[in-house]
Amino acid sequence: MKQKSTQLVTFFLFTLIGVSFSTNAQITTPDSVCAGTQDKVYGISSANANSTFTWYIDAAAGGTIDNSVTTSNNEIEIDWGMTPGTYTVYAVETTEFGCIGDSVQLTVIINDLPSATVVSDSVCEGFDPTLTFAVTGEFPVTIDFTDGTNNYSTVATASPHVYTMTGAGYTTSQTLDITSVVDDNTCSEVTPVTGINVIIHPAANTGQIYHY
Repeated sequence: MKQKSTQLVTFFLFTLIGVSFSTNAQITTPDSVCAGTQDKVYGISSANANSTFTWYIDAAAGGTIDNSVTTSNNEIEIDWGMTPGTYTVYAVETTEFGCIGDSVQLTVIINDLPSATVVSDSVCEGFDPTLTFAVTGEFPVTIDFTDGTNNYSTVATASPHVYTMTGAGYTTSQTLDITSVVDDNTCSEVTPVTGINVIIHPAANTGQIYHY
């Protein structure tokens, strides 16, 4: 079972004993993750083998830390939360002699997951149905969907996004399922929308003109 750190308690303890959480501490290139990312690995470069490390995130909504990866905690895993925003991960070293260093920190941006919902117009047999997608996420967003036989893909650069199923050739009503929604951050919708109805009305079948 994973052991999760009590992050805010750790922060207050280090504050009481005078550990510096200064912005002058070492800062590396920010990381970017999708909301809900699990088991993301973080570590200390060139870590002293005889030291131990304590980690915390500056906000509880950010995520939870797994301290069971290594004995010294020079490497950890974080299960990121579902709340988008900018967070800071801190690490504090304690040497084998009990000396506590200043914190090092990393900015981590949690990106929201994309989504796509869609409605279809109803058309007469022989005409191409048009789909209108309501899309969220970092554009462009790629949307894949299927009618169970044919697979389709479209790229939305804004919302709403309109897509005409040119050449679909439907003679009866169909049900579409979205299979994947991926945005420019490579984040994916967890549960794409399914059961989208495309109504195809029978074509007019006009008889011959008669005369007396």
